[in-house]
Amino acid sequence: MQLSFLAAAGPLPLREELDSQLRHGAGSLVRLFRSDRLSLWGEAGTPLLHDDDAVSVGLMFDRATGTRRTRLPDAIMRAEAIIRDSWGAYVLFDCHDASGHSVLRDPSGSIPVYYGAANGLDLYASDSEMLRLGWTESFEPNLDAVRQWLTLPFLRTRMTGTVGVSELLPGSLREVRNNRARERQMWSPGRFTGTPAAVRNLAEAADLLREEILRTVRLLAAGERVVLRLSGGLDSSIVAAALARAGIDFRAITFATNSRDGDERRFAREVASHCGIRLRELDEGALNFSFQPATDPLRRPSNPILQPLRHAFAAASSEERGASLILDGGGGDNVFGSLNTAAPVIDAFLARGLREAFSALRDIAGLHGCTLWEAGRSAARRWRRRSGVTWPEERSFLRAPAAGEHFDVHPWLADAQGVLPASAEHIRIIAGAHHFLEDPRPGEPVGLHPLLAQPVVELCLRIPSWFWVSGGRDRAVARAAFRGLVSNAIIDRRSKGTLESMFLKVYMAKRSELRELLVAGRLADEGIVDPGSIKSYLDRDEQPRDSAYIRILEIASAEQWLRSFGTRANLPLP
Repeated sequence: MQLSFLAAAGPLPLREELDSQLRHGAGSLVRLFRSDRLSLWGEAGTPLLHDDDAVSVGLMFDRATGTRRTRLPDAIMRAEAIIRDSWGAYVLFDCHDASGHSVLRDPSGSIPVYYGAANGLDLYASDSEMLRLGWTESFEPNLDAVRQWLTLPFLRTRMTGTVGVSELLPGSLREVRNNRARERQMWSPGRFTGTPAAVRNLAEAADLLREEILRTVRLLAAGERVVLRLSGGLDSSIVAAALARAGIDFRAITFATNSRDGDERRFAREVASHCGIRLRELDEGALNFSFQPATDPLRRPSNPILQPLRHAFAAASSEERGASLILDGGGGDNVFGSLNTAAPVIDAFLARGLREAFSALRDIAGLHGCTLWEAGRSAARRWRRRSGVTWPEERSFLRAPAAGEHFDVHPWLADAQGVLPASAEHIRIIAGAHHFLEDPRPGEPVGLHPLLAQPVVELCLRIPSWFWVSGGRDRAVARAAFRGLVSNAIIDRRSKGTLESMFLKVYMAKRSELRELLVAGRLADEGIVDPGSIKSYLDRDEQPRDSAYIRILEIASAEQWLRSFGTRANLPLP
C-alpha cells in the first residue's frame, strides 16, 4: 500500500503540462484522477474512492457498519458527513462546487498535506519529494519556522520550513472559492471534552476502550503484510494484542541500547511469545551516529541521534517479507492521558465534588510517589490557573531578541480554552504527538498509528481525566482494558525504557563535532542561537548532570536542516 500523492488544482492546460513533465521524469508515478478542476498523481494501487468531482486518497471506514467504505457520500455537505460518519487515514479532494475546490485532512493526521502555489496551480502533496515534482523554484528556508521550532519544541503547526508552503492540520478543511482561500476546523479535540458523565466508571471506560482499539486495529491491518514496531512498553503491546486477537499474521521489530535503561528486549520477547509471533531485534551497535545534513525541507528533522534509528527501523521493516504496513503504539502516552500534573484532581472536584476529588488526590500522590500534602499543593497551584492551556517555551541557548515573538498558534490549543484543566492539558499533549509522526517516504512501507485514530482519540477525550490515574497508575484505563489480552508482566510494569544513556554517550563522544557545527554555524550567523552559551556548555569536560545536552542536540538537528539548503553561508559540514 502506498499513500504518497501529488495533487494540482487549476486550469486544465497547466495541469496537462505538469502531467507531461511527470510522465517523462517521475518514474512509477501515474495519474490516478482527473476532473475539470483537479488532477491527482500517485503510485499505481494507491487506495482511492472517487466520483466525477471528488477523490479520497487512503482508507475510509463507516462508523455505523464498521466496514471499509466503497463509495463517497453525496456531494452536499460531504466534508461534514465524512467527519461525522467516517474515520480512517485519508485526504479528500472535492471539486463539486464550480467556483473552486476543497481539501479535507482526516483528524488522525495519518497522511500529511502540504500545500502552496506554483506556476498558476494550487499544489498539494503528502511529502516534500512529491511536492518538489510540481514546485518550479528552489525551496527556500523559512527562518521564522526555525525560531518557532526552537522556542516551542515539538509543536507542529501550519508553518513549515519552506517559504510559501503550509501544512493543512489534522481535521482541517481548506476551501478555495473564486481564488480566495480559507481554512476551517471540521474536527477539534475540544468538542469531545466537558462531558465526564458520558462515561460513568472505570469498568465502563475500559470496556469501551478495549472494543474501540480492537475494532480500529483490525480494520486498519486487514489484508496487509504488517510489521509492528514493538518497544515492550504498554502502548505497542496493546497494538500487538489487538493484532493477535484479530488473527492478523504479523511480525515485530524491537530496538535495544547497549545500556540497561534502553534495553527492553525481555519485555518485547514476552509480548512476542504471548502473541506467538516472530521478533526481530536491532541493537545500538548497528547504528552509525555521524551527523549528516537532513534533506526534508518541510519538516524539522528528529534529534540527530534518532535519525539513524529511524533509518534502521525502516530498512528492517522493508526486509520483513515485503511489509506493506508498519504499525506502532505512537501517541499512546498522549491519548491515554499521561499527564504529569495534579490537574485531574481539579477536574474531579469541578465535575463530581469533594469525595471524587479526594480519591483523585490519593491516586495522584501514589502515581508520583509524593505525600497527599504535596499533591494538594500542586493541585492548588494548577487551580489558580484554572482553564486554558499554552505551549511551554524553551529559550535556552537562544538569542533573546531573535528567538521569535509572534508564533503560529495551533487551533486545537485555542479550542481548549474553557474546558476542564486536565482535559485542556490532554488536548495539548495529543497535539504534541503529531510532531513525532514521520512523513511517508517513496519506496518505504506505509506507517499508521492506530492509537491516534479518530474514534480512539474521541473516546479517550470523553473519559474523565482522573480515571487515567486510578489506583495511582498512569494510563490506568488502558491497563484495565487489556488485562487478560496483554500479559501481566506488561500490564503491571511500572518502569519505562529510555534512550538517555545512548544520547549521553554519543553527546560526550561528539562534542568537538557539535562545537564546530554550532559555534560558527548558520543559526549563529542568523542571530538565532547564542554561540557563546553553546560553546561554554560544550567546553565542560565533565558528563552533564542536567538535560541541556539534549537541547544542544535538538539545536544541532536544526543546524543540519538549515545547512541542507546549501546557501549563503556556504559552510562545510564537519
